[in-house]
Amino acid sequence: MTELRFSIAVHEAAHCAAHFALGLPVHGVTLEPAFVDHGEVWPASLTPDELFKYCIATYAGPAGAHLICPGIDDGSAGDERDARKLAKHWDDLHKCKTEITNNHRRDSAAWLTRARVSALALVVRHESAIRAIADMLLEKRSLTGREAHQLFSRAGWPAAALALMAD
Repeated sequence: MTELRFSIAVHEAAHCAAHFALGLPVHGVTLEPAFVDHGEVWPASLTPDELFKYCIATYAGPAGAHLICPGIDDGSAGDERDARKLAKHWDDLHKCKTEITNNHRRDSAAWLTRARVSALALVVRHESAIRAIADMLLEKRSLTGREAHQLFSRAGWPAAALALMAD
């Protein structure tokens, strides 16, 4: 296994784990480029809280790769672009609800910073789940949402508890 492949698997697994941790939908996760949709991956109509959750999940991919595989470029430029699109949606919602102020751009930057920090905290908290999903992704190349959720749910549980669940 190459370090780059592992870094990409961790990146995708971190997005996936963030979705589970934040209560966002997961239909599947893959390393197959043919199935990767480089467009928006969030619903068109979101509340400010939902926008923030999607932004955290967006930043979780690069945060996971940088934390678990430091020094390896995992190609996270698309995630930054997506996060900025989410911030634009947040800006648009914010403009509709309040007067536009000189601090508006600074508010958007602070919102993105809070999302980055939250993503890093989420990755630290769920590192074992991210590693479990990444390892299985390397083995199978793609996982259904259900398969990934099973790995997410069981990560970090003591072996004795898993043995009881298997019975």
